[in-house]
Amino acid sequence: MTQTALITGATSGIGRAIAQRLAKVPEMSLILCGRDHDRLRDIERLARSSGCNTATISADLANDEGIADIVSAIAMSERVETIVHCAGLGRFGTVEEIGSEEFDRMIRVNLRAPYLLTRHCLPFLENAGRSRVVFLGSDAEEALSSGSAIYAASKAGLKAMVRNLQLEVAPSGVNLVLVSPGRVDTHFNGRNPGDRPGALSPEDVATAVVSLIAMPDNIEVQNLRLDSMARMS
Repeated sequence: MTQTALITGATSGIGRAIAQRLAKVPEMSLILCGRDHDRLRDIERLARSSGCNTATISADLANDEGIADIVSAIAMSERVETIVHCAGLGRFGTVEEIGSEEFDRMIRVNLRAPYLLTRHCLPFLENAGRSRVVFLGSDAEEALSSGSAIYAASKAGLKAMVRNLQLEVAPSGVNLVLVSPGRVDTHFNGRNPGDRPGALSPEDVATAVVSLIAMPDNIEVQNLRLDSMARMS
């Protein structure tokens, strides 16, 4: 049966790795979202080279216009069975360094956008009969780190939001899943791949997420915590 999956933050890191994996799933159609037009075209080309029907939306999730553009695309397709909320923003600094503008943008991208997109897409998810929405959290939900107060607050808020929404939407067949990785070897926070020895790779996280999406409909997964065995050793 054909499925449609919406992936935000699809142009780099974990979102890109998930898009590449899902593009190889038979009868999967993708709607890929990101801010960088050129990177969107690149991941669209890769997905289509796997034979996947793919559409792209250039949108900034900090803005209501960006969210509206994505919702309009879903309405045009008239279906979505899977959403993967990968778009995320991290600004790190002390309380003196992080001002109101950076505070607001982190909360809007990391917490507000996943809520609004899920809310607006809920009728389509419910019509699918069984559907999954994956939220990318972080170990920052619970870990303590100087300079991470607002980023950690956005991820802790995401965790609390998902846990409570699970109670609301599960009876209608919508499975909300929070996936919380530890360190991942990406460009996040100005780093370069290779700067985080022993970290998970984006492909590691993508493997877990795609496995969740492929689970039988009668299995409800609520929370998945990921870390690297190499880091643990």
